Amino acid sequence: MKEFGNMPIDPITKTDMSHVTIKTSIELKDEGKKMPVYKDFVTKKSHVRDVEILSPKEAFQKLKQGDFDPIGSFKAGDTLFITKYNIDYYTDTKGFSQPIYVFEVQLNDKNIWSQPISAKK
Repeated sequence: MKEFGNMPIDPITKTDMSHVTIKTSIELKDEGKKMPVYKDFVTKKSHVRDVEILSPKEAFQKLKQGDFDPIGSFKAGDTLFITKYNIDYYTDTKGFSQPIYVFEVQLNDKNIWSQPISAKK
């Protein structure tokens, strides 16, 4: 039986990124680490266990390979520029708060949004 629930931000299928350029000027580290997973209750969080997470560089590769559920749509010739990232938490379908990377993405020097990527290995 699967311990944790599904992450609503995980993609059902890969997004075709072959026609999109993705750039960044920020440093993306190679090493991952462990982060806690919490069970959310109405009034408190309870630590469940620590899980291995992707490195920032591995999470960026998931973005480049289209292994994410895009918030926007892309067309041929679009350029995505990653301006920063942070680690946050997202609650899965079973009420567990799991670590995610949140990339700040700028599309064609205009629109900016936060794109979540599941961080758990």
